[in-house]
Amino acid sequence: MASLGDSFLYAYLPANYNALGIPAFWVGVILSLNRFSRLFLNGWIAFCLCTYGIKKVTVIATGVAVLTTISYGFVNFIVLWLLVRVGWGLAFSTLRLSAIVYAFQHKKKGISSGFSKSFIALGPVIALAIGPILINQFDRPYTFLLFGLVGAAAIVLAFCLPEIQVPSVTRKELSLSFPSFFNMLVASNAFVVEGAMVVLLSGILRNNFSLNSEAILLAIGFCLAYRRISLLVFSPLAGWMADKWGFEKIFNYTTILMIAGIALVATGISLPGLIITFTFSGMNSAVSPGGALSTQDRILKDISDNATWRDIGSALGTLTGSLFLETPFVNPFFIIVSILLTAALVLHMNVSPKNYCNGSSRSVYKIP
Repeated sequence: MASLGDSFLYAYLPANYNALGIPAFWVGVILSLNRFSRLFLNGWIAFCLCTYGIKKVTVIATGVAVLTTISYGFVNFIVLWLLVRVGWGLAFSTLRLSAIVYAFQHKKKGISSGFSKSFIALGPVIALAIGPILINQFDRPYTFLLFGLVGAAAIVLAFCLPEIQVPSVTRKELSLSFPSFFNMLVASNAFVVEGAMVVLLSGILRNNFSLNSEAILLAIGFCLAYRRISLLVFSPLAGWMADKWGFEKIFNYTTILMIAGIALVATGISLPGLIITFTFSGMNSAVSPGGALSTQDRILKDISDNATWRDIGSALGTLTGSLFLETPFVNPFFIIVSILLTAALVLHMNVSPKNYCNGSSRSVYKIP
């Protein structure tokens, strides 16, 4: 409920930046800034969660999320956009880590984290489904104000959360570590799908279909809504499979299928390619935190590192994608990244130990 505004912003801004007087380059900066800010915030957020209490910090973050959502309807200057996006980065980082910690309290971590991902995706699905309709019928301030008011109910839900305890860790222990091969691949996946592909949806659709700006916005909304729907529908399945066969194995298989979808997009078969990519990207992200978790005692450290490297990939992808927003080189870009992603997966599977364990345990990667 707290992420309604942010979800719709990814559909609205790339299709309407000219009308808002925002240069194309700044679209990528605005959309990626919350992710770049999380690179510095995730460790501090994890420290605050274990120091001040997960419930208390989550309530505060939910309030910040509602304020940023309402602000999207009224800000008109680049500096204000940047400040609001940093605020959302703070809120999202807290809510994401908190949700994972709550989910991993269950003995079946796979199915629990899968259902957690599924419920989280429900709000954005609604936002992306009704957002284009609201924008066309009313205006930007009304739409984001409505999303903010709906999101305000999330504050009430946050107050209803149970109090839980996690192992205490120091700020130094929560500093970002050099990425394991697993987290390198997580960052690569996020770079392509969560970053570049989301920003370049308008270019992908314009290259393959003759659509006006209103139809483009509706098509982007549909694609982003389907991305969330795939999280909603397939995350529990991915979690169940992870409990049965191991988080890392499911992560690798879904990465292979995701690359196949990217290759279809790159060759001009855009709609089937987008559906395949978003389907298996949702399953991939659902099992990613479990693949990163080594022991319950390191839960905040492991999920914080995994979240940060995902943010690094998606932020760089968003920024890189904006550079191709007004160029005819969208398809060649995806050809190149699909080849590079395949190489990264091959490196990961050959260098990392083949210890595919059931349940929440995984092989612990060590850089030579």
